[in-house]
Amino acid sequence: MKSKLILFTLMALFLAFNVNGATIHGTIYDSDIEILEGGVITINTIPEQTAVALDGSYSFEVNIGSYLVKFEYFENNDLIYFFEEEISIIEDGDYLMDVILLPDLNDDLTEDNLDILNPYEENNHILVRIGVLIILLGLIYIFYIFWKKLNGNFWKKISKQKKTSLEEDDIEKVLDFITQEGGRTTQKDIRRKLLLSEAKASLILTELEHDKKIRRIKKGRGNIISLIK
Repeated sequence: MKSKLILFTLMALFLAFNVNGATIHGTIYDSDIEILEGGVITINTIPEQTAVALDGSYSFEVNIGSYLVKFEYFENNDLIYFFEEEISIIEDGDYLMDVILLPDLNDDLTEDNLDILNPYEENNHILVRIGVLIILLGLIYIFYIFWKKLNGNFWKKISKQKKTSLEEDDIEKVLDFITQEGGRTTQKDIRRKLLLSEAKASLILTELEHDKKIRRIKKGRGNIISLIK
C-alpha cells in the first residue's frame, strides 16, 4: 500500500511538471493585412511543434521558457513569406501573437546584385571616389598657384609700364614748367607747382641732369634749375 502511494505521488509530480500551462496563439496576415491561410508555423519546443494555419490561425501549448517561432508561407514549393520572432513565457496563460508576413527577400540576393549589397565593395567605391576627388582638388590647387603667379607677373608688368609712363609724363611736365619759367626756376617751385614729393622731384631732376637737359646749381639750401640749350 505504501509503495503504491509513493508511485502515485511520483506520477502526480511528473504530470505536474509536464503540463503545458501556457498557450501561444494568433492569426497570420499578409502584407495587405488580409488573413493568410495555409501558413506553416514552427516553434522550437522539445519536441519541436509544427502547425498549418488552414484558416489563418494557429495555437501551441508550451511550458514556461523562451522560444523561437518561425512563420513561413509557400506557393508551388516557393517560399513567399517568412518571419521569425522570439517569445518569452514567464507564467501560465494566453499569449497572443498576431503576425504580418512580408515577402521573403532572400531570393532577390542573386549573383547580379550581390555586389551591390556587398559593404566592402561599396566601401571600395567610396574610397575610389575620395581618391579621385583629392586628385582633382590637387590639380585645381596647382592650376590656381600657376595662374596666380602668371597673373601676378602680368600685372607687375602692367604696373611697371604705367609707372614708366607716369614718370615720362612727369618729366615732360617738369621740362614744360621750366620752359614756361623762362628756362630757369628753383627745385622748390617745381615741387610746389607740380605737386611732387621731394623724393620724386629729385629723382626726375637727376634723370634730366643725366640726359644733359638741365643743370642744377646749388644756392644756399636749394637748387637753381636751368635748361641746357
